[in-house]
Amino acid sequence: MRPATAEEAADILAAEEEQQRRAELAARRRRLFELCDDGEVPETVNLSGVVQVDFGAVRSPHQHWPDDELHVDEQARTAWFLRYNGADGDDWSRNNHGSFIARRMPLTEERAQLVADLRAEYASDEAPA
Repeated sequence: MRPATAEEAADILAAEEEQQRRAELAARRRRLFELCDDGEVPETVNLSGVVQVDFGAVRSPHQHWPDDELHVDEQARTAWFLRYNGADGDDWSRNNHGSFIARRMPLTEERAQLVADLRAEYASDEAPA
């Protein structure tokens, strides 16, 4: 057995770097969108003019519910985080958008930078048209 050459290790190292980048993005997303205390949960939700942002949600093979979603309206400087709330044990009376709790929050500079970083990271995952 011998140590791998740089060329032989390149794919593994690239995959490890990608995993680390995406873990850091996920931690930022949780802090800025999921665990934030600003924003509101309005009675009605209007998602016209918003664009969904891919954040690399990874569905477990045992998950039978939709992924959470992130939407932004950059012109209105607004972000929406939709958290699925339709599983057993969830309080469905809290839902304001189908089976989701939609929280509207300001699209701060820090959040806008995260959205740009998410788009740059996950653009390569999109299937070609």
